[in-house]
Amino acid sequence: MANPPLVVPGVVRFTVLGTIAQRRWANVFDVDFGASAPVGGGVMKGLAEKLMDTYAVSIATDCVAQWTIDACRWIDLNSALGETGYTNDTVAHTFPFAGQQATDPLPASVAVMLRKSTQGTRNHRNGRAYMCGIPEAATSGNKLTTTGLNDWGVNAQNLVTTLTGSTSGIGHIFCVAGRDKNMAVHKAVVSSMNPDSILATQRRRLRA
Repeated sequence: MANPPLVVPGVVRFTVLGTIAQRRWANVFDVDFGASAPVGGGVMKGLAEKLMDTYAVSIATDCVAQWTIDACRWIDLNSALGETGYTNDTVAHTFPFAGQQATDPLPASVAVMLRKSTQGTRNHRNGRAYMCGIPEAATSGNKLTTTGLNDWGVNAQNLVTTLTGSTSGIGHIFCVAGRDKNMAVHKAVVSSMNPDSILATQRRRLRA
């Protein structure tokens, strides 16, 4: 039997979309608007644009030219009939927006894994995000270099700062939402997000 639609009070799910060497990638981020939900399309679009701009000024600086960020979509998880939306432009940048590193890329399947740290229980998933488009120069073997690890630490913090704050006067908090191991709906605040030094694919970490 299929699970019913995920409904998490107060939460909006944003999915950042792009390509790497003509392959599609997507990063998912949940944001809790709390008692302000439902917040309406204008606020959600505003945060989607802020998230895209963060990718353009932060993430793109550490990605190869074959990588692009293209758009952002969202769905309001506050109800089963939650509003959805999509945007592919902001005032500050034109999209698709390409990575800024003019060096050789790693294979499209290789990524930096950002771990989302939450205050959930042992049954809750903390969550992670995979960032592809990594230049070879930022790696040594199956690991990020010290400089690469520091750079992605800054990138991760910039995302946390964007997702925890306010948009159009409405406060919001970065979170992870979903079903736990018992299939109960939950949400947990993300206290930090940090890169793993070992490179990863979406299936497994790369081991020496």
